[in-house]
Amino acid sequence: MKVLGICGSPRKNANTETALREALKVIEKQGIETELITLAGKKIEFCTHCNICKTDPCPIKDDVPEILEKMSLSDAIIIASPTYFGNVTAQLKALMDRTLPLRRQGMKLRNKIGGAIAIGASRNGGQEHVCSAIHNFMLLHEMVVVSDTITAHFGGIAVGGHEENAVSLDEKGLETVRNLGRRIADLLSSKSSEQTTL
Repeated sequence: MKVLGICGSPRKNANTETALREALKVIEKQGIETELITLAGKKIEFCTHCNICKTDPCPIKDDVPEILEKMSLSDAIIIASPTYFGNVTAQLKALMDRTLPLRRQGMKLRNKIGGAIAIGASRNGGQEHVCSAIHNFMLLHEMVVVSDTITAHFGGIAVGGHEENAVSLDEKGLETVRNLGRRIADLLSSKSSEQTTL
């Protein structure tokens, strides 16, 4: 079992990545392998809807094919994004659009577990809209979307502000992030147990 974390922030080691790492730590404690990919510094071109990916690999030469391969090989995916004007970052949206080959060529994300993490500058900074955008993306790939358990939000939702590592001070928000990781780990463990029984 493997969980892939994708950080949509254009900034490395910033609040969104910190929160995502918290979720992955919880999963790792359950003995599940994790990997984090940050989009910061990655070359991600826009989809031009050329339709070549209906049958062949995308012709655009950038860092996206490697990310798509990791997505297709994972058992669960957590996508995290800061809130930019009530939505995900441009980098993350570009990646989402470029996942079209995964859908068109065999629904490669179908039944994978998916969760969202959103960071905003304030408690009500649009994070739920970001989670909704990520969930919609996952549903279109026929993924199994989960929320954080116990705290019953739409995913990990925390306050990052504009200061470095500000999210580390938001214990209430980080609790939702950890609970999301716990929920995903529990579901993967259950799935693994069922497969072993079969």
